[in-house]
Amino acid sequence: WQSSRQIKLNAHRGGGIEYIENTLGTFKHVWDDLEVDMIETDVALTKDQQVIVLHDADLERLFGIKKRIS
Repeated sequence: WQSSRQIKLNAHRGGGIEYIENTLGTFKHVWDDLEVDMIETDVALTKDQQVIVLHDADLERLFGIKKRIS
């Protein structure tokens, strides 16, 4: 896929600097207020077939909980 439009501002992990990363509120903020060109996020499927939006494989970095996501 190719586009003639150049991406100048990418919100990595949904733009989680001012708000909690990978949340709908953050996506709305970076899209509406910061006018990013692209929002990058991570989506995974758990073993019980639930879709989650989380960058890490565990909860330690964001929540201080040493528990893996599966």
